[in-house]
Amino acid sequence: MTPITSASPSFNFPSLGATSAAPAANGTSFADMLMQALHQTSAADGRAQSMVAQGLAGGDVTMAEMVVATREADLSFNLMMQVRNKMLEAYNEIKQMQF
Repeated sequence: MTPITSASPSFNFPSLGATSAAPAANGTSFADMLMQALHQTSAADGRAQSMVAQGLAGGDVTMAEMVVATREADLSFNLMMQVRNKMLEAYNEIKQMQF
């Protein structure tokens, strides 16, 4: 009878610390991309608020421009909320994993 030896895993799990801060192919990290998207969402909201304020004050802004700017800001915000929800969902799945 042959003795039992330890089996080596066929898959090497990457180090979590190394992948979380690793930049993407273009040199930006995931956190940087999220911050950039958050800033763009904030800028779209600011533009929409500014256009609505100008339109209500009698400025040179049409109703269509105000609606488009407001809709763009709304879509941008909804996209960020969906990304947030997916990240929380992934975090909760990882948290429930048993090793």
